[in-house]
Amino acid sequence: MTVASLTVDCLRRFHLFSDTWTQTPPEEEPSLFGLLHVETELGRFRMWVNDFGARNTGPSGLDYRLRGARYIYENIIALLRDLRETLNDGTASFFALPSLRTH
Repeated sequence: MTVASLTVDCLRRFHLFSDTWTQTPPEEEPSLFGLLHVETELGRFRMWVNDFGARNTGPSGLDYRLRGARYIYENIIALLRDLRETLNDGTASFFALPSLRTH
């Protein structure tokens, strides 16, 4: 996997998590504050993505620019994988709610 492909995947999963949260019935929704927190973190992630060219390919991309810094590259890959797993777990927790099991 590349930084660019993991970044695009994490952005997609962030949106899925946020969309799933908004489809949760109010009585089962953890809190509006939680959704705002997710949206804030998505905004921060987007800023990081844009500032460092994380989803770009070629010379403007982070994959290319980190080709000589393997340690940093591997750490970013590990962090993106952790983020992807956390977003998957969060989305899966919503589908464990009784009201969403039928969707």
